[in-house]
Amino acid sequence: MKRKIKRNKNNIKEMNSWDYNLDFDYTYKMLSEDINLVKKDIKSGKLNSWNIKKLSYCCLGLLELRNGCRIGEAIEALIIFCENLTKDIKNREIRVLTEKRKDDYLRKIVLPEQLHFTDLKIISQFILKRNITVYYNTKKKLEDKENLRIKKQFVCTASKFFVYNYNHSSHALRYSWITHMGCKKGMSPQNIAKLTGHKTLELVLHYTGKKIAEAELSNMFK
Repeated sequence: MKRKIKRNKNNIKEMNSWDYNLDFDYTYKMLSEDINLVKKDIKSGKLNSWNIKKLSYCCLGLLELRNGCRIGEAIEALIIFCENLTKDIKNREIRVLTEKRKDDYLRKIVLPEQLHFTDLKIISQFILKRNITVYYNTKKKLEDKENLRIKKQFVCTASKFFVYNYNHSSHALRYSWITHMGCKKGMSPQNIAKLTGHKTLELVLHYTGKKIAEAELSNMFK
């Protein structure tokens, strides 16, 4: 399943960062195609544990890329979607606790339009059996050490899947979204930070500001 990733200009990983310069549109399309390939395999009768895992990991990646969230936040969001599954999936937007914050800040997660009832039903066989509890209170979440251990293990496994199959960390998907929204869509750093859950603008400005400045320098006389 290994895929060649298309990156933005210069094809270079940013030094001391998670930013692999992933091309957002290409990566979104590629993950969507991989999800469809696995679904096709399953539909043809290959409903095995490996295909269920692949579908789950690819859906986690698409969820992370679609929302600019962390992989841990994507895991919790997918758990909520699977636990509250209805055939029409009326509620495609939920909120989860933002990681690395202690103020109970809830961020929105939107379910990609490529994911449907049948997909979530299959994924739930893999996602829910891990028995990860989703908390809405940071203090309680941090007190449940066993739950943190299980979730951390899941995050590590998912990250390894992306490193092995796509040659980049799953966290690169988050920064692809930040760069895309800031540099191509013109979203303000303040609004990006509100959606990603960054408490300060420092990191957002680091990724978007630098890229915009470099693009302007390159196009100075064009």
